[in-house]
Amino acid sequence: MACLNKTAVSALLLSSALTLCPRPALAGVALPGAERLAELVRSWGAVGTLPDSVTPAAVPAAPAKAVDLAARIDAASRDIQLSADGKVAVFLLDRSVYVQETADGVSRHLAWGQTARLARDGGAVLVGEGGSLRVYDAKSGQNRFAGWGTTGCISGDGRKVLLQEATSLSVVDVETGRKRTLGFGKTGALSADGKVALIGDGSTFNAVDTESGKSRFVGWGSSGVLAGGGTAALLRRADSFDVVDLATGRSRHLAWAKTAQLSFDGKTALVGDGRSFSVVDAQNGSTTMLDWGVDGVLAEDGKTALIGDGRTVRVYDVATRADAYLGWGEVLALSADASKAVLRVDNGWIAVYDVPKPGLR
Repeated sequence: MACLNKTAVSALLLSSALTLCPRPALAGVALPGAERLAELVRSWGAVGTLPDSVTPAAVPAAPAKAVDLAARIDAASRDIQLSADGKVAVFLLDRSVYVQETADGVSRHLAWGQTARLARDGGAVLVGEGGSLRVYDAKSGQNRFAGWGTTGCISGDGRKVLLQEATSLSVVDVETGRKRTLGFGKTGALSADGKVALIGDGSTFNAVDTESGKSRFVGWGSSGVLAGGGTAALLRRADSFDVVDLATGRSRHLAWAKTAQLSFDGKTALVGDGRSFSVVDAQNGSTTMLDWGVDGVLAEDGKTALIGDGRTVRVYDVATRADAYLGWGEVLALSADASKAVLRVDNGWIAVYDVPKPGLR
């Protein structure tokens, strides 16, 4: 028997079926003949879709996902940071610094380095390698030497760098290379506009005007954090946190806690005791318990927080306590505008997520 191809067999079977089973008489309806049916079969087999002459049944639209996975980052990566708008991520991997566009997940090697600090606007990265620090343009890779030091901070626009040298801290204008020594210290922080620096020697902290070099005592503490806006500082002594208004010098006990974070304007704090997280008004001291959890991150706007219970992470509206599910894993980073978050999920890999808006409880 001669071999028949698939199309020939389909046409033969359809033709036979129409011969054995006469078509019913339907007024006003023209049913296709064997040749047309064979053509339809060929179309379906060739492209796997319905031809234009056949209208498929309507398929209900799938419900919108609450969380949209935007990109992945290598599981071995560390020190992951996001720009304020969440569009740029920087991370360290195998003694190299990588930049990733979170919209498409494309990563590129920027420089060899042991440390990296991303400018708030995402345009520059401060890279440390072998005791030297350089500022790299995040897109072009062009760089300038910033100075010698063990580590450093970069202003939000990438124009100023705070260098941690052997026993002192200095601020450097990246474009001109002009350097000013601010004082002795072991730790330092720089405001987003580069105008204020917080310097600590292990037990005391001073706020320094980076333009004039004028310094003022802030308070006592073993560690300190400067609000991005440069208006307030958060000082820690053991498990006690104080917040200091840098304009007036007024200090207020904030909370007894394990961790604490300040909003950009220094008016809101997220504090954690190891089992739960609360929101504290830094101006009047009022406290509101947000939820139970073991890790949490406050967005710079002070309006949004992420809290994880060790398995799942939820996003919270600080004012209303409304929440929404974000994903499984551990919180690693949150963009300033709370649009993107970085989570380490159960199988070890790291993901960048679009953050949903909290809904009403």
